[in-house]
Amino acid sequence: MPELSFLNIKTSCSIAEKLEAEDPHFGALASLLAETSMYIDIIEQENLDTLQERNNTTIDANDTYQFFRSYERTRNTKFILQYLAAFILNLPMESDIEDDPANPFEQLKSFTLYNIELLKEKDVEEAIFREHERLKLLTETNSWYYKGQLEKSYKALLDSLRKARRISLDGYRQLFLVIQQLCTFWFSVRSQDIDRVRISDILAFKLTRYLLNIYKPAQ
Repeated sequence: MPELSFLNIKTSCSIAEKLEAEDPHFGALASLLAETSMYIDIIEQENLDTLQERNNTTIDANDTYQFFRSYERTRNTKFILQYLAAFILNLPMESDIEDDPANPFEQLKSFTLYNIELLKEKDVEEAIFREHERLKLLTETNSWYYKGQLEKSYKALLDSLRKARRISLDGYRQLFLVIQQLCTFWFSVRSQDIDRVRISDILAFKLTRYLLNIYKPAQ
């Protein structure tokens, strides 16, 4: 699946291309899983620290709303990374979860949908357009174009997610590809500057890369 690009920035090599060029040997995978686990521990601790700080202060309703929205987004990212890491060791099919009330495939799909729907949130849209302003691309006369591009990206991601219809090797692979598309979308928003992208997007891209290599379609 091609990268989902948002900004038409010419670069010698995209972040995705650089990550794809890395050697996917076993030692690198072990290191990636350790890095992912450490990152999850860090964001969990940051959430606890923020929650404790909030309990020790008086904040208004708007600040409370902003806090829980940020907390929910961080938790959603954590769940995606946890599932991707777990699937490297075992990819559960229908026979594995028939007696389990939790459906890992549908859960990961819902977490991915949540991140796609964030593109419709006002603060996320504003953050994206600030990147355009930083690059002096956004003006009063062309804002309609970039809003259209964002809507186009949103619909492309939804269309890709709908193709992950059921628990199967193909279904999982499609889900991993959608997550990769989300990552490449944000790489593009950050104009392919690896120092400015989120660690979680880099980790998610690397994990899905391994998953797509491990669980290849039957010949």
